[in-house]
This record gives sequence, C-alpha cells and structure tokens, in this order.
Amino acid sequence: MKRRLEFLNKIITKIKANSSIVCERREVKTNMASRSNPRKSNPIMKIQSEVLLQAVFQSNPIAIVIATVEEGVIVDVNDSFVRAMGFTRKNMIGKTSSELGFWKTKEQRLAFIHTLKDQRIVQDVEMDISVKSGEERIFNFTSELFESGGKEFIVTMLHDITESKRLYESEKWRREAAEAMQRMTLDIMSSLDLDQVLQNVLTYLGQVIRYDSVCLFLLKDGKIYPIASKGFEDQAEILDAVFESKLIADLQRVRQPIVVADVQTDSRFKFRPATAHIHGWLGVPLIVHGQFIGCLTIDSKQANAYNEQHVALAQRFAAPIAAIIENAKLYDKLRASHEQLIQLHRQLIVSQEDERRRISSKLHEDTGQTLVAMQFNLDSIRTALPPELQSLRQQTDELLSMVGALTKQIRLMAHDLRPPALATLGISSVLEDYVDEFSEQSGLEIDYQNTGMPPLPDDVSICLYRFLQVALTNINKYTHASHAQVNLQCTDDYVRLSVSEHEQTRDAAQLTPLFNEFAQIQQYIELLNGQLTVEVSAEHGLQLTAQIPLSEPTQNSPQRP
Repeated sequence: MKRRLEFLNKIITKIKANSSIVCERREVKTNMASRSNPRKSNPIMKIQSEVLLQAVFQSNPIAIVIATVEEGVIVDVNDSFVRAMGFTRKNMIGKTSSELGFWKTKEQRLAFIHTLKDQRIVQDVEMDISVKSGEERIFNFTSELFESGGKEFIVTMLHDITESKRLYESEKWRREAAEAMQRMTLDIMSSLDLDQVLQNVLTYLGQVIRYDSVCLFLLKDGKIYPIASKGFEDQAEILDAVFESKLIADLQRVRQPIVVADVQTDSRFKFRPATAHIHGWLGVPLIVHGQFIGCLTIDSKQANAYNEQHVALAQRFAAPIAAIIENAKLYDKLRASHEQLIQLHRQLIVSQEDERRRISSKLHEDTGQTLVAMQFNLDSIRTALPPELQSLRQQTDELLSMVGALTKQIRLMAHDLRPPALATLGISSVLEDYVDEFSEQSGLEIDYQNTGMPPLPDDVSICLYRFLQVALTNINKYTHASHAQVNLQCTDDYVRLSVSEHEQTRDAAQLTPLFNEFAQIQQYIELLNGQLTVEVSAEHGLQLTAQIPLSEPTQNSPQRP
C-alpha cells in the first residue's frame, strides 16, 4: 500500500501540472527532516492523507490511464477511464493499449512514442478511439513521461469530445467549451469552498450554453433544496425555499434530461415571482452511483431555446457537478471526524491536567505535610534521647535524612505534575525554578533568559511548561550536551519559548528518537493554534521552539466542560 500511494502521489503531481487540476494542500514548513517529523507519525493524519489521495485519483472526472512506455502495458486506470472505454478494470489492467484496440496501427503508436520521448510531454492531441461497444469516440488527451522505481511510465489524461465535435461545427464555440471545461476542472480541484466552486461552474456553463437564469438543486431528506443559482432578480426567494415542482419530480423519476419548449404552457412548472421570466427550460438530473442526488435547471426568456445539442453539453457539465457535490459530502464527513478527534484530544488533555493538578495537590498538601510532621517528630525524639543512646541517635539521624530526601522527591514530583506557583508567581518564575532544579539534578549547565512576561492564559502556561520538560529531558538524554540555553520571549501577538544547545555537531538522522518524543506536545501546541519547529545544523547545533499566538482567542484551546 505504501509503495502504491507513493506511485499515485507522483501521478497526482503530473495531473496537477498538465491538466490544471490543483489540489490545495496546507503544508507546515519546518526545518525538521521529513523522516523525523512527529506529525507524520500520527496515524489519524496518515489515514486521512491516504483517503484524500485515493479520492483525487479515482473520483477525478477526467479519464486517466497509466501504462509502461515500451510495451504499452496498462498499469492502472481510474473510474472515469473505465466508464469512458466501456471495459472493466479487470479486462484492461495487464493488457496493452494495442490489444484493446486503442491504436489503429502499430506505426501510429510508434510515432506517438517517438514524439513523446523527444518532447517528454504531448498536449491536446485529438484521436479516434474504438471503445468496447465498437463505437469510435473522439478523445482529446495529454500524455507525459515520468519515472518510478527506475522504470519509465506514461500518464495520459483524456477528455471525450465526441459530442462536442459533432454538436458544434463552429471551431470558436468548440474552443470556448473546452476552455470553460478546463477552467471548471481547475476550480473543482483547487478549492474546498463548495459555494464558490458551484458559482464558478455556473459561470463557465454560461460561456457555452446561453441562459438567463440557472439553478442547482440538491435532494435532502426527500425534499429538493436550491443550493446555487444565477440570473434571478430575487436570489433570496430562490435559495430560501423548498421546491415542489412536478417537473423536478419527473426528473427524479425518469433520471433523464427534460426539455420544455415553453413552461408558460406546462402545468408541471410551479411559478414564483422570481421565475416569471422563464419560457424555455432544460433540466438535467445529477446522478452519483446510480442515485439521483439533485438536478441542474437552465432557463431562458425565449421559448424553444434548447435542443438536443444543449442537452448533451449540459450533461457534460452535470457529471463533474455531481462529483463535486459528492466529494464535498465526503470531505464534510472527514472534516467532522477530524473535529471529533480534536475534541476528544482536548478532553483528554483537560482530563490529564486535572488529574495532574489533583495528584500534585495531594502530594503537596497531604503527603508533604505528613512528611514534614514526621520529620519534626523524629527531630524531637532525637533531641530527647540521652547521650548514652548514641546508636539510637545515629539511627534517628538516618531516618531524618531519609525523610528529608523523600520530602524533596515528593516536592519535585508535585512540581513536575503541576507547579503550585504557576497560579501565583507566573510562568516565567516557574520555568526559571524548573531550569535550576533540572540543572542541579542532571548536571546540564543551562542559561535562562526572558524578556518579561505578562499573565498568560492557563492553557498556554501549562503548554509551555510541558514543552520545556520534554525539551530539556530529551536534549539531556539524546544529545549528551554539557550546556543549553532557554529563551522566553513575549510580544503583543505571541509567546515563544526556545531551547537550544550549540556544542554538538550532528545530522538530523542521529536525533530521530528525540523527535519522536515530541508528537504529543506538538499536538498540544497545535490545539492552541501554535507551531513547533526544530532546527538542526552542524554549525548551530539543535534548537527547539514553541510559538503560540496571543492576539486572537485560541478556538482549539482545551476548555473544561
């Protein structure tokens, strides 16, 4: 699966470059080596990445085929290619394009391969291809060479332009239609804003089919709701209502386009003030996996405005529109699942901090107080012992020493869990105390600097404290440095805590175990809309930085219910 995903990732890169399909990705840039990024160890994010990558390839409205160069053996196809050719995936994978009849002659393919090897990319080629039914279809395709695993492959993206060629004798109209489809495809793949994408699609539709108004409807809970429209004087009247039109009901029933010469004379059309201008009408169902999910209606002020040519072109637009809506539903489900995971993580952090606070309080107030009282009583007993009981005095001294050491350990444990001084002295003093104690215990010499610190939100203070704990512990564990620096900075916009050591010369691969320790604290920082960065270089050593914004409320910050 991993090698297949890497292979598909290269293909998606080619698709983005040559068919203007752009998948918008949010990439957090850090100087951390990619193999060491804690984020990539997160299984939830990995699963989401795999699902989205497969969705881009398989549900792409453009037909895509991948084949070897020399033999022409088909390696993979997407669902659109299967539908375009009529063959099943099983009947195509492993066979050559010549065996399937995609090339009329051997010489034709050899000439194409020669050109492709010479130019590396061949764009906008038109060719007649015989599909399974025996019908010759006209395809416009783009092919490009790429390498994977030391072997050359061809990725080809095809558009079926048969209807376009047959419908429009005007070269200008054909070119405008192709350009509109190309720009529409770009919008489909480059934006996650469904409302904006649908508005753009309706605009592109208007470039090839003249309309006075147009509307997209979606079936939800058994009712038809408009989700996007253009050309109506009162958009609110259209978008704020449930439509109960017999014409749309017929579209849902027959699942085939319907053309009405003049709806003014058709009793199935339900008029509203906003639709009084409509005469010519064309309705196209939106079908996904054989199910009716909505429809596209195109309106004209002129009667007899639409014919079979317009029907065919509208159907070409309807297919990607249906895919957009279905992919948006999938994305919403994934986003909801991701938000649910974030919420569960918030609750987990809150529970952990509450439990740490409770245990710290118990250790400090109960166990600590008991040990102090025990130490006081032992000291009183020792004082009361007569000089001749020297052996018993020595045993009492040993007990006092043990109780003192235990008291110190309990205090340090309580401090590590939840510093009691955090609420009173503030984060800067607490971090300075922790640095002093860590330096004393570990022998690591640490310089602590701060620029003055105003009161911070409790969740930010705790996050910085946890980051310092993890950073110093792992620097001491994995780098064996003798000197480190801690720098705390605060501005009106953010607070930044950096931990660095500059004595060791190393590469990032040597610090992989250290990076793995930061996965959980990185998630905590990101919940506060912050960023964790790691910089490693032979000249400057290692620097770990946590930066958390202060200028805006942290919507993801853990809150107690």
